[in-house]
Amino acid sequence: MLEKMLRQQPQDYRTLYIDMDSFFASAEQQRRAELRGKPVGVCPFVSDNGCIVAASREAKRMGVKTAMRVSEARRRVPGIILVRDTPQYYRAIHAEVLRILEATLCRLDVRGIDEMRLEIPSYMRTASQVEELIRYIKQSLRDRLGEVLTASIGIGSNGWQAKQAASFNKPDGLFVLRQSDLAEFYAQRKLIDCTGIRHRMSRRLYSMGIQSVLDLYHAPEPLLRKELGISGTKWYLRLRGFEVDQRPETLKKSIGHQTTLMPRPAETLADLEGMLVKMLLKVGYRLRATHRLARGMMISVRFIDGGGWSKAIRHMTPVASHAGLVAEMEQLTKPLGSRYRPVKKATIVTFDFVAEGQQSYLPLESDRQLALSRALDELRGRFGARAVMTGSGVSRDIFPDRIGFGAPERLLLPGD
Repeated sequence: MLEKMLRQQPQDYRTLYIDMDSFFASAEQQRRAELRGKPVGVCPFVSDNGCIVAASREAKRMGVKTAMRVSEARRRVPGIILVRDTPQYYRAIHAEVLRILEATLCRLDVRGIDEMRLEIPSYMRTASQVEELIRYIKQSLRDRLGEVLTASIGIGSNGWQAKQAASFNKPDGLFVLRQSDLAEFYAQRKLIDCTGIRHRMSRRLYSMGIQSVLDLYHAPEPLLRKELGISGTKWYLRLRGFEVDQRPETLKKSIGHQTTLMPRPAETLADLEGMLVKMLLKVGYRLRATHRLARGMMISVRFIDGGGWSKAIRHMTPVASHAGLVAEMEQLTKPLGSRYRPVKKATIVTFDFVAEGQQSYLPLESDRQLALSRALDELRGRFGARAVMTGSGVSRDIFPDRIGFGAPERLLLPGD
């Protein structure tokens, strides 16, 4: 791998990385002018036992961090304003950002709800054309999202370099990392500042005599390979701008959804099944969006008083319709009735997929159910995720909407 990759030298201006600044908190400040300029913490629920999922710039400067407990945030910043998260609003903003980026000539890779990577075409990899591209992105974000929702942008020879550059000059920053500037840039970075290096990895590097990013950059490849295996060779190439982190476009082996119900646990089996029905709306949409049917399903729960329960079913008739998935779920949860206790967390996973059309023996009823589910997908896509709801969904809003970090959101809701 090394000899093959070293034959082609990395190019400047190849990759652009966009990192939305304090995304959820900035979104709330954009929507509510009274929050601007104040320390704001966004939480799934406002309780001392809850956690901060996003902090505004002002709160960050005062020591509030993501995943910090609300009680600790209040101790550090007595005047912090805590607001409930609104995932639907964040997804709508995310969708608008994607529309802006998809209008460029670059290949888009969504890395999360607030992070995107663009591969710049070879004929655009000049300083002047990239500057024009950045001006378009920055101005479009301002015009279509507002002045509070800003993004930091990094330019590098590969995705990893571009991400480091994006984090170097936040917020609303821009940093271009050229091949000629690598040593100077790495000299200003700590090991744990780098994506992919946390405390355990940094301790291992220290034991090798590597105490800084610049040391890692100058370390010979044979040493890194000897101590770290193939990961060492990748670090040697990554730091020099070679692309070793491109994600293959493969289909997942499972599709599922997980939610935490606190502070409102599912007190009864009916509550739990109502919540699972809503979860299956998302699971089913993801199945149908990838044109697959599931032959297996697993449900697992965690009880408030400790312990858990799980059950799986295999060799199902291939299913992707909402009604079909709900029917299988109801069969799975029957044994839970006699041992039910209030549930604080639930997970649904579907697996063992077949492609649509691969199974010719599907009953006509399943075909009709699948067609109905697709029609509902289209309605939700046109009029919003809540345009069509299940009866159980109307009775009690037990299913809290959440956004999973580190995963693209483009398939989560047809309304996005």
